[in-house]
Amino acid sequence: VCWVCLVFLGLLYHMGTIRTNKLQDYWKRGYLFDLPCFNSRMSRDRWILILLCLHFAKNPAQDDAPEPRNRLYKINPLLDIFHANINRIQYPTRVLAIDESIVLC
Repeated sequence: VCWVCLVFLGLLYHMGTIRTNKLQDYWKRGYLFDLPCFNSRMSRDRWILILLCLHFAKNPAQDDAPEPRNRLYKINPLLDIFHANINRIQYPTRVLAIDESIVLC
């Protein structure tokens, strides 16, 4: 895996922890918006270009196929890899502690 991909995904994950109104605000420089981890790792234009070019599956033909029921059908292979790795890494032991507040759910 190339370092550009890792930086792109790292910034994407970090955007989930820091909320801004616009995507461009992550790269703004100023008193309220200075987030050096974004500016120092990758330029805004390069990040947006990678985001626009990211493609996981072939688009269905306009006339041939109906709209797929699963809205995540394009990234299902990526999700399968993610779930397989999580299942490989995280293995629950025999002793699990369940909080009383979620027992009713």
